Amino acid sequence: MPSSALYIDTSSIDLPAASDEMQAVERVLSSRHFQRAHLLSAFLAYICRNAVENNTTRISEHEIGVNVFHRASTYDPREDNIVRTYARQLRKRLEEYYSTDGERDALRIEIPRGGYIPIFRVMVIPENSDQASAAPGVFEKIPRHFWKARFMLGLCGILLLILCSTWIVWKVKWVSESLRRPPELRSALHPLWTQLFNPDRDTFIVPGDTGFVILQQVNHRTFSLSEYLSWFSVQARGNALAMSYLKDLTYTSMLNLTTVSSLQRLPEAIPDRFVIRAVKNIRFDDLRDGNAILLGSN
Repeated sequence: MPSSALYIDTSSIDLPAASDEMQAVERVLSSRHFQRAHLLSAFLAYICRNAVENNTTRISEHEIGVNVFHRASTYDPREDNIVRTYARQLRKRLEEYYSTDGERDALRIEIPRGGYIPIFRVMVIPENSDQASAAPGVFEKIPRHFWKARFMLGLCGILLLILCSTWIVWKVKWVSESLRRPPELRSALHPLWTQLFNPDRDTFIVPGDTGFVILQQVNHRTFSLSEYLSWFSVQARGNALAMSYLKDLTYTSMLNLTTVSSLQRLPEAIPDRFVIRAVKNIRFDDLRDGNAILLGSN
């Protein structure tokens, strides 16, 4: 026997108590296709033993590299592809065995591509030799844990697909509605107006009091806020009757009225929350509980 760090004597392979699956493994290992393939034999025995014992967590590329090919526990399968290389050889060797010496085996071993967990397939072999050449019926004898893992992965994939599809449909609908939305539904200052017009608060539109401006001009001075709030204390010059009209009635300019009309037509304006209030009638509670837009000189 040549000296080699990776040489494995197949006679020393520890197989569990004989079951249908392990008897199938023993038949393969004792065949001429595997008698001299020591590493392939060790590979097959390792993955089948752990599959039968439901130790599928140990059937990974890293675990196989450590336990079969004696790689260090720190080895990186991305840099060392020995497991993938031997897996391809093992699949090919199994195909050769079952196409020749093992063509009459009722229980066969397969290693699906993309993984290393073996599957045991029960082959229904017709007794009539004339029918033996026909393709035998096949059904899988797969460990329950394998189906459970496949089911959970499939369920997670379906849920993820549903969530992604829902999000995509919602996003497409939102984008489509945005594109179909007429330009007039969004004004140029949309961010500002959405702050001033709020469905939960009143927005007070306060036009400028032109009468107060005239009163200041007639008296050649600026009145204080307290004087404005108490019109009757204001001493007006000139025609007292004219001044009383300025005190008792509210006047505003055409410019203010045009501005109010423009604000009412904004897409963001909320009719139920749009309140026009004279400046002399505005209260501090209004300013505290709602928004206000002041127009002109007040």
